[in-house]
Amino acid sequence: MKNNFFRAVIMVLFIAALQNVAAQATKPVVVAKAKPVVAKTKIKNNIQLKTNGFKVSQAYLTFDDGTAVPQDNKVELDQKITLLLIIDEGWKVTDSLVYPGASEKITLSNGYLVLNNEDLFTAYNETGVSAADARYISLKAKITQMDNKKNYIIVKFNVWDKKGTSSLSGSYKFFIK
Repeated sequence: MKNNFFRAVIMVLFIAALQNVAAQATKPVVVAKAKPVVAKTKIKNNIQLKTNGFKVSQAYLTFDDGTAVPQDNKVELDQKITLLLIIDEGWKVTDSLVYPGASEKITLSNGYLVLNNEDLFTAYNETGVSAADARYISLKAKITQMDNKKNYIIVKFNVWDKKGTSSLSGSYKFFIK
């Protein structure tokens, strides 16, 4: 008898739930428009970045083998690191080509100038590069000798569009283990 009672209660609750669902389904529902999701820029390795016209989705450091540089930016002496900038938009495209410019300045924390290259892309001044290739800008740095490992390395960089108005600038530090 108890089993029949529990079955009856469960059936009543089940039927009531079905009626409630059916009643709710017939009510008009106001649905808000989906708001556009703003993609956040993924900047790692404490890279400082300022953009003017370029939309950068990612900026991070890697080793030559493609693995990520640790967030503390500590590397071995003579180990090459690459700054990778992924630029989603902002290039002025002319006949499927863009004309990038990039500079890189590397100094030690004591002020010693290691490298100052004012335009790393002069080879492409006449020919340009494909717009698809220009989405991925990579700038490399490597310290081969350092007398005082207490110094850290400061890398300052600029990227610009030689045929347009977009540009970006930034910096990062790395340390020798």
